[in-house]
Amino acid sequence: MGNKECINEILETSEKLGFIEKFFGITPTKKDLERFKKFRAALKWKLQAPSVSYGKIGRILKVDPKVVSRWINLRELPFLAKLLKAYISLGEPRKNYKWLCMHIGFGQTLDGPWIQVPISIRKFSDIVNVVNQLKPLPGSIKKIKKFFSTSNVRRLKLEIFAYILGFCVGDFGKKKSGKCIRINSRVFSLKLTKRVKKNLLLGNFIKECVRALGLEMKRYKDQIDKATKAGRFYWESQHSLLVEWIFKVCLGLKNNETTTFNPVRMEWLFKTPKYFIKRFIQGLGDSDGQVNMQADCCNIASYPNTMFLKRLLEKLGVRVRIDNTVDGKIVAMTSREAIKIPLFFENEKISYRYADLKAYVKAKCIKPGGRVPEHVKSLIRRYSRKGCRKVDVIKMLAHKHGIIVGYETLSRYFSS
Repeated sequence: MGNKECINEILETSEKLGFIEKFFGITPTKKDLERFKKFRAALKWKLQAPSVSYGKIGRILKVDPKVVSRWINLRELPFLAKLLKAYISLGEPRKNYKWLCMHIGFGQTLDGPWIQVPISIRKFSDIVNVVNQLKPLPGSIKKIKKFFSTSNVRRLKLEIFAYILGFCVGDFGKKKSGKCIRINSRVFSLKLTKRVKKNLLLGNFIKECVRALGLEMKRYKDQIDKATKAGRFYWESQHSLLVEWIFKVCLGLKNNETTTFNPVRMEWLFKTPKYFIKRFIQGLGDSDGQVNMQADCCNIASYPNTMFLKRLLEKLGVRVRIDNTVDGKIVAMTSREAIKIPLFFENEKISYRYADLKAYVKAKCIKPGGRVPEHVKSLIRRYSRKGCRKVDVIKMLAHKHGIIVGYETLSRYFSS
């Protein structure tokens, strides 16, 4: 197609600017709109008065003649013209869907690839349609498929997506990209305490899960928590409109809302298969879950979403209760109920919470007031002399010796 034909198509397609609405997360600035208006005017001048010089057009439009020349010869395009070019190439998205650019380059360039995303989730097939379009980055599937039971890549990607969604409701940061409002992209960020050594494996696993969904994610320099002074592992993904779509459409949150204080709007999740719900719960469990070995209790502290989470767990046949805490209501259950799902990702190397849960279920419990064998007393005293914390001793007894001892029983022999 020659320049004249291209110019005609650009002018015809862009007359009412309706093409902008075909893209997700794009909000043109006032400057973008003004510049595109001048770009169209320059093209019209070229078609209607070919003999008029670039200098004269530039003076009329108050644009550098060199820029006018590059515009008319289509060697340089303003932002909205690039968006229009993408629309002409991509065509019309399917009904109730929009085009989404996966990768945002430096200078907020739209580098592709392009996928179609629904403006709302009405049924599970909407999720399937999106996930099927996501292209795993090199090596990601190979690194993580051994941790899943399915060998089907399409099913694997759906399980990964559900797990990442769960983490999004929990520990995942979903911060906006800088001050620019033209492209409303976000990044995934993850901070995990260094006090738990297995968090490095968990973070690297999550990194590869994100890469399996087509987004680059890297580990960066460790950080220090200002409040606790504890070190934290740190990962961050590339900027992408996909993260914004997950935040707005999948989680149902608004710009001024956060998962810490606002409940998610995810009723569509109840229409998904049980394996998808399971992975979602595991992602949230590995983020905000806890195993309390002293009380035969597992819980997830997602305060704004307590009743929502209770309904999800009950859909999987898990008996749960609501416990009141200082911070709010949490969903709790016994270890026997938690292991049914299981509540955490079922790999002891990746999820220390799952390792705790499995150790508790297998261990022999010494009831309060019950007889404590001499070798157990000896173990407690030995750990006490080493300066171990009581909560850590309870875990070590479960993991290394297959014994569960309550806090009160432990205290009787701890400093003896």
